Amino acid sequence: MKRTWNIAVTSLLTINLLAAASFADFTVSTAMAATAVKSSAATSSVAKTSNKKEQKAVTLKEAAQAKGKHIGVATQSWLVNKSEYAAVLNQEFDTITPEYQMKMGVIQKQKGIYNFSEADALVDFALKNNKIVRGHTLVWHSSLPSWVENGKFTREEWIAILKDHITKTVQHFKGKVYGWDVVNEAFWQNGQYRPTVWYNNIGPEYIEMAFRFAHEADPQAKLYYNDFSSEVKNEKSDAIYKMLKDLKSKGVPIDGIGFQTHLTIDGLNYNDMKTNFQRFAALGLDTDITEMDLVTHTFQGTMEQKMNAAAAVYGNVMKVALSLPSCKFFIAWGLNDSQSWLNEDTGFSEYPLLFDDSFGKKPAYNAVMEQLRK
Repeated sequence: MKRTWNIAVTSLLTINLLAAASFADFTVSTAMAATAVKSSAATSSVAKTSNKKEQKAVTLKEAAQAKGKHIGVATQSWLVNKSEYAAVLNQEFDTITPEYQMKMGVIQKQKGIYNFSEADALVDFALKNNKIVRGHTLVWHSSLPSWVENGKFTREEWIAILKDHITKTVQHFKGKVYGWDVVNEAFWQNGQYRPTVWYNNIGPEYIEMAFRFAHEADPQAKLYYNDFSSEVKNEKSDAIYKMLKDLKSKGVPIDGIGFQTHLTIDGLNYNDMKTNFQRFAALGLDTDITEMDLVTHTFQGTMEQKMNAAAAVYGNVMKVALSLPSCKFFIAWGLNDSQSWLNEDTGFSEYPLLFDDSFGKKPAYNAVMEQLRK
């Protein structure tokens, strides 16, 4: 998502649940597939050799599903119309997140007038290709229409605007979207609330209201708080933890936290990352990785060294994800390097994702796959 990158910051990233039975069938088929692999591998040494060759050809989504995980990318409605792009997406990933198409500035450019056409196109693609859709995002300080940014309303009117937007958006996609990033990036790095139009005009209780409005609109959808630079224990993650603990104690319907995981190529302390995720999981929350990518232009070395360094970060993050039952999704913020928001945001050519511009599998892809195969 669009934001100003501060290099001093350590980390900045359906299946259509038409019925519970369909998701159950998916889970059962995944378990059966995993069992079949184990069975064939045990028959003989010849079978073992053959199975190893088959494993080398397995896709990310098949490997992830065998581990009880989901893997996906953020994408755009116009990108999925490109045949080569769509082919790679469909082959490798089972989840998509709309990068911009579900934000308020796109859906409700004029007050009370909703346009879901771009978002619908992406959701239709997902349903046609058996993808899980993670809705992104209902409440954010950015990507707002001008009538909101410059709005002069009473507190009661601001609450009505918030409720109307959340209710109409969530109801429109009811039964098609697995879950929603309900509130996005509500805190500064120092743990203070970010002074957004919602905070300034409603107060911090806008967060609780947003989750309750979303749950009322679709009681079956999973609801998440989503933020960056909170992957390890720090002032920001402490503030988020305190907020979520308080809201959970009040019975506010929150199912998980999304750790965006926008990182530098230096990575982070992965033990601290795991420990931090675990404390949120202890609150009964999913701890998903929702927007992973890497700022790579700061690396000093050859291109091969840079790609290997990036691969190490991806492999270590996937290792953390696999170690935690609470981490159900691993989402990269884009499919291939040229489509990454980081190129424009940093002003450098970045290599932040799993595929290169020709859709070739990078060392980062191989590192993720290696972890999934263990």
